[in-house]
Amino acid sequence: YQRNPELQEKLVAAIEKLEVKKDLLDKALNSSNQETKNGAALVVVTKKDTSAIPTIIRNIQGNKDYYLKIMRRFGDELVRIIHDICFDFDDETKSFMCKIISEMGNTKSESLLLDLLESGAEKLTISVAEALGNIGTEKSIPQLVKILVKSESSDVTEAIVSSVKQLSRNYPMEVQRAIEKFFDTCETNSCKRNLLWLVGELGYKDYWKQAVLYLKDNDPEIRRWALKTLRALNVKESLFQIQPLSFDEDEKVRIEAIKTIARIGGKEALDYLKILKEDPNFWIRLESLKAMEDILGDNVIEYVEDKVEDPIGAVAVVALEILSRHWSTKLRPVLKKAFFHSDEEVIYTALETAIKNNDLEIIKKVYKELPTDSRKKIISSLYRLQVSEHFHKLVKELIEIEEDPEIRNALNGMANVQ
Repeated sequence: YQRNPELQEKLVAAIEKLEVKKDLLDKALNSSNQETKNGAALVVVTKKDTSAIPTIIRNIQGNKDYYLKIMRRFGDELVRIIHDICFDFDDETKSFMCKIISEMGNTKSESLLLDLLESGAEKLTISVAEALGNIGTEKSIPQLVKILVKSESSDVTEAIVSSVKQLSRNYPMEVQRAIEKFFDTCETNSCKRNLLWLVGELGYKDYWKQAVLYLKDNDPEIRRWALKTLRALNVKESLFQIQPLSFDEDEKVRIEAIKTIARIGGKEALDYLKILKEDPNFWIRLESLKAMEDILGDNVIEYVEDKVEDPIGAVAVVALEILSRHWSTKLRPVLKKAFFHSDEEVIYTALETAIKNNDLEIIKKVYKELPTDSRKKIISSLYRLQVSEHFHKLVKELIEIEEDPEIRNALNGMANVQ
């Protein structure tokens, strides 16, 4: 039944004709062999023996998709029995029963799910939230948001946000009322963070002013979440309040501010980003380059090319990666500078850029001018590029140029690599 879908209906039809002894079936359901339990469960479901449902649910171990599939044959009777027995089981089994309810789309189970939502157990709360997203009504929304604002778990928060987002398609006004109620009374960080998360996911632009208020929160995590939400809402009027946070005392807040300024401001943000790409903090320089590429695409080159000589290798690497994505032979002089960098990762990225764009000439030309230490770094980087189709050709050409015996010997070794 599990391995051959074509035989499933034939197998069920055959089972329906069998006369099954109850004691033998009970023995099979309680077997120590899981495959025997699986087969017995199929017989029970096919025979519509609802008295065995508690035993089947108790015995489920793994392969839950199989059980979901076969147990649908019980129909509404299965949901009714789950209502009667649900609280007799552990949280993991309750979670599985929530999935059954969700899969069967039975809205009569909403009250049961809301009772389970108050359990406080993380995995069960996630399963209940997912089920309510599928079968819930406006009645579920206040309860879900109430749990959301208290949640300290990112997994629980993500599940509830997803559920409320589903429900908002049919009940947008109820969702907005629930959000407004808690926005007015939010004091804890979990409440602020999770409401901002929800508003950003829902794309409710009317709440941008509330999000702006959190830009001044004492906790940098809340300021970051406010920026993420404003970036998702993409309201131009918020740009003026966002810009000061690119100079925030917290580095992560500054990075979020740069991303948000780029998203909302577009080309209007370029003058701001040109200042930030010269910032003393290398992370700010790096993120400013990425933001400029997002805004300008192929036109980013003039703003990035000087950064291949940035003293911090990570910034130079990002600049090279951007150049590689917008490569033209006009960029050869810029790429040449990167080979003189003191950071080996920069040299590797420069080498990779040239090989990726099938421009080996620049490597041969610059190789002759490099000091011994830089040439050794190129050899070290070449070891990492052995899978390149141009590898052997380049190595052979460098052997002809190289005069240092030690480096030449290393190149000869690479030339023999298959």
